Amino acid sequence: MTDADAFENPAQRVGRTQELVDIILKFYIASQSGAWQNRQPLRRTLAAICGFNRVFYYATVAQLWSDMDSFLPCTVLLPLCGGDSSPEILDHARSWDRFAFYTSKITTLSIRPDTQQNGTWISFLVGHPSCPKSLFPRLKTLRLYSIDAGSLAILALVAPQLTECVIHNPEMKEDSLSGVTTALGLLYLKTELPLSLELNLASELLEALQQSITSIRPISFISRIDGLKRLNLIFEKAKPCRPYSDLIGSLPIQQALQHAPELPNLESLVISGDGTILHGVAMHAIYPCGLRRLDIDFLLTDYLRVFLIPHALRVFLQRNPRMQHLTVKRSPVTSRTSMEIWDLDLSFMINSPALQHIEQFLAQLVRASALNTLIIENVPFLDTDIILKIWNILPNLPNLQGLTLRPLPLTTSLNSEYALVIPQPRILEEIAVKSPQLQWLCIPVDVTRVPSPPTPVNSNKDHRLLFLDISSGPRPSNPTMRQYIAIARFLDALFPKATIVVSLDLVGADDEEFRFWESVYYLVQSYRESRFGIVAAT
Repeated sequence: MTDADAFENPAQRVGRTQELVDIILKFYIASQSGAWQNRQPLRRTLAAICGFNRVFYYATVAQLWSDMDSFLPCTVLLPLCGGDSSPEILDHARSWDRFAFYTSKITTLSIRPDTQQNGTWISFLVGHPSCPKSLFPRLKTLRLYSIDAGSLAILALVAPQLTECVIHNPEMKEDSLSGVTTALGLLYLKTELPLSLELNLASELLEALQQSITSIRPISFISRIDGLKRLNLIFEKAKPCRPYSDLIGSLPIQQALQHAPELPNLESLVISGDGTILHGVAMHAIYPCGLRRLDIDFLLTDYLRVFLIPHALRVFLQRNPRMQHLTVKRSPVTSRTSMEIWDLDLSFMINSPALQHIEQFLAQLVRASALNTLIIENVPFLDTDIILKIWNILPNLPNLQGLTLRPLPLTTSLNSEYALVIPQPRILEEIAVKSPQLQWLCIPVDVTRVPSPPTPVNSNKDHRLLFLDISSGPRPSNPTMRQYIAIARFLDALFPKATIVVSLDLVGADDEEFRFWESVYYLVQSYRESRFGIVAAT
């Protein structure tokens, strides 16, 4: 230790220790909750302390360049892009020093259209002999919001080290097919690590990718990425409408079921699109066989496409018998409470042979014994008793811990022959006895008929249910205090260990409905508090 070091206080010593400064800055950034999403104020703070000393310089540069939401700041560091006028500079490796230094800090990079005009030049530079062999050594996540020569050149360079890649091309343009095909081909040829891939594409592009190009289907590149672990397919816009006869004639379910297994390492699949998109992915696009999780977020665009969803679910369940999590929900969720807006010809559709598929779907669901989460929300079914049909197969799902079952009614009229059949409160007694493993349950229950408390035989004091929401079902129009107490006693007797019995944040906007379930909630809470108080006193 030098004499100068002996007179330093601890704060000065910390400020000269690279490892400690790195840790301090990481903790500071983590403490700014949400600040990294609003990057500018935090970045200004980091830039202000950048000049304290060399240690702070290296620490702040590492943080400022770690997550780059644009490639534009990097382009000014490239040879002949930052003011150099002589092409001879490319003969000197030192011309890459600044670019290599700053890009070595990047772990997440987004390439946007703001660099598209320099795409060809970037591609040339990356392939030039003077370019260092290792660029972006720490890059793990690459997001392509522009597919051009430059972004594809960078993808080819870093693909072997990527763990996450996003390809965002939601508009169908002239070069969209070739660009996306090239990107998928590069990932297929060069990816070496387990990969999470997200494709946000124009709906028309899905069908184009399924067509053969010189005997190769571009979509098949996805199936050849052996390390693919997670795949998100997002189609924000609906496909153009097709005639009913065309849709019915393109349901090759047996062909999809008999296709050779693909993507054995794919564990999670997310699909967002309308019913035709979901059907197309299941029947023609990819054929995974080892899915653990499937999330479907569908767009409700017209009355026909949505009824194709059970076809896709049947295929996915049959091909992936070890599935543990299945979510099917409508997006965006609006105030629409039924399908009446389209003036459906329900009698025609219910009697259509091509749409008689619910039994096949249920036959596969009953075999999904590994399921621990099942969420079906705001999905219309032609079978009005779909809740009871799924309910009857619950004993065959011994690992199920979470269930949300709230279909979208075909009509709001309770007297219609097409009205959704809502179960009575007694059905909860079956849950208490036959499904003790359930931890949360969301289902409509008709509480207009006041139930009496269950007998000890039909209750389970050790039931593990922690969350219960039955607020989407019919309720008494002018409830009396006797009705409030009866409902609260019934729920408390069935699920005495539930920490939340009725979820107030899931209740609709109707003030009367809110007040009804609020009263039930507080009654149940009062019973529980009294019971705990008696136990504590003894």
